[in-house]
Formats: sequence, C-alpha cells, structure tokens
Amino acid sequence: RKKKFSTYWFQSKSNDSIDNPPDLTSRGDLKVGDLFIHTFATGRQIWIWSRSKSGTTRWKEIGLGYQRETDGRFLIFTDKRQQPSWVQETWCTKKLKGQ
Repeated sequence: RKKKFSTYWFQSKSNDSIDNPPDLTSRGDLKVGDLFIHTFATGRQIWIWSRSKSGTTRWKEIGLGYQRETDGRFLIFTDKRQQPSWVQETWCTKKLKGQ
C-alpha cells in the first residue's frame, strides 16, 4: 500500500529577500519535510526543514525541482494557485521546461 504524503508550508512576503526563515522551532506542528516559502519583489526563496545525518534539524535552502528523500518526488509550484506540490519526475521535467 502506498504511503500518502501531504505538503505543509509556512510563508512570508516582503519587498526584499531574507537570509533565513524565522525560528519556528517552538511551534508544535513543525515537522521534517515542511517548507518555508518567502516571496519578494523579484522572486521566491524556498527552504525545507531537514534532519542531518547527525540528527540535528535545520532549514535547508532548496529550489524548484528539489527531490524529496522520503518518496523521490520533485518540488514544483501549481500554475493557478502557486502552491508547492510534490510530483513525479516526468511531470516535474515537463513543468520546469515550460517555465
């Protein structure tokens, strides 16, 4: 039986880029694999909450097409709502070629 995955993210918006996402470790709902998306005047920054081999957690900056370790899916943003979505490689390749 296939394991279902959901996409959870936090977001912010301003005129400028940011160096790092805010500290969200006090939130009880922050989980490995969650995204932080910052939209600014000329682009978008994306981080994933990840666990290192030593077991520590941190925000890791990623980009479109990033491959998720848990299921091998790739990150894109939906056309209409511009929300993050994890898709299979063939759909990711098609989507990124069209941008």
